[in-house]
Amino acid sequence: PASGSIPHPSTYLYFYYLPRDDAELWLILVGKSGGGKSAMGNTILGRKEFESVVSAKTTTLRCQRGQGSWQGRTVYVVDTPGLFDTDDYTEIVRGEILACVDLSQPGPHALILVTQVGRFTAEDAVATKCVWDIFGPESAQHTVVLFTCVEDLGGTPLQEYVRNTDNRNLQELIRRCGHRFCGFNNRAVGNERARQVSELMAIVRRTVVENGGRYYVNRLYWEPNLRDAIVQVFVAENRKARKMAEKFGWLRENIIIAAIITLCFVVTVCIIVQLS
Repeated sequence: PASGSIPHPSTYLYFYYLPRDDAELWLILVGKSGGGKSAMGNTILGRKEFESVVSAKTTTLRCQRGQGSWQGRTVYVVDTPGLFDTDDYTEIVRGEILACVDLSQPGPHALILVTQVGRFTAEDAVATKCVWDIFGPESAQHTVVLFTCVEDLGGTPLQEYVRNTDNRNLQELIRRCGHRFCGFNNRAVGNERARQVSELMAIVRRTVVENGGRYYVNRLYWEPNLRDAIVQVFVAENRKARKMAEKFGWLRENIIIAAIITLCFVVTVCIIVQLS
């Protein structure tokens, strides 16, 4: 398109970027239910905006938006309910996707994927896949992984924990998110808590710069009359594409393993023949 013009939304399947007011930062909290999203939202905003209790189940029933400030910038945080626990995407879930898009218009600077350090479970892996289904696979370029409870590492640096983890799902998540991650000590107060927020914001700002100073949108943000049917088609397309990619990855991995086994067998046979 010509310089300064905006293409029709149908031109792009998943995303298009536009610059946003530099005085604002828009964040969406994502991750599994009960993972601490609401508590992290309160920490970022510096006050209790979202209901947060220690529970394995979600305490957020509907998408909510809170507003705060950080170093002269207005910060908007959208807290999400149990959108990421299953890829069935019921009508209720799709309704909350609609609400999330509406509350974060015209698009977030970053998705903050919240997970507890040392406990990236199968449920977390499912939640991550749901994030890509709901926001589109390109949203990984705008995602920051936020580990909670880093005090549980007992002094081990978070970078060392991430580097040495044998959790393949976590390894893949960190790789896909461009190694953008940081950690919060849930017991931190005062200056230490402020330092943690500043570290997260620095990563968010770096993410914005890496993406050309633009925020993230997918096709849903472009729709002037967004409705359930459009959301249903969008997430179904992303889900199908993801599952095909997973299947291809599984086949490729098994082909490589089979080739290695065959090679080892051939080498063993050759050695036996030479020794006989």
